[in-house]
Amino acid sequence: MAHASDPAAEILIAYEMNGEPLPADHGAPFRLVVPHWYAVASVKWLKRLDVITEPFAGEFQTGHYVYQWADRPFEPVTLMRVRARITDPAATTTIPAGACTIRGKAWSGSGPITEVGLSFTGESEWSPAVVEPPKGSSRWQDWSFVWEATPGGHSLRARATDASGNVQPEVPPWNRLGYGNNAVEVTYVDVR
Repeated sequence: MAHASDPAAEILIAYEMNGEPLPADHGAPFRLVVPHWYAVASVKWLKRLDVITEPFAGEFQTGHYVYQWADRPFEPVTLMRVRARITDPAATTTIPAGACTIRGKAWSGSGPITEVGLSFTGESEWSPAVVEPPKGSSRWQDWSFVWEATPGGHSLRARATDASGNVQPEVPPWNRLGYGNNAVEVTYVDVR
């Protein structure tokens, strides 16, 4: 209740999308939008609100949108985990040799992104990218890195760190339903 009633949380009840009535496949007639949380935790097809004093124990809150760990109690899927993604160049593309600006987005539900590192084929070190300051409390952050691309096949990896000290993992923590997978992804490019 504290989170839902906190104006700083910026929780919305959406009824439009891009100036048009919210379509059914996006949750009409109303949908909760909870910044910093995964969308699966944002209730769709909302028709009424009931104020209760205990956490809601509906089917999706207890059996579907939960981290089902092998070695500890289930926990609800809420805050987005720290993550960086490469948006340019696209995977499996061919790019010319020379200076190439790698671009991407990074986000976290636990605070702004403070660092994005890039790693390349055969290199274990992470090179720091330029991370743009946040343009709002609930928006992803742009980042870029100028890479001197040499001919051949290359793998590119991006890893984010947020202001809470969370670092994007190489391997996702296992949970039965696979939620929250924020492992570092590999993008392959060919340089000619």
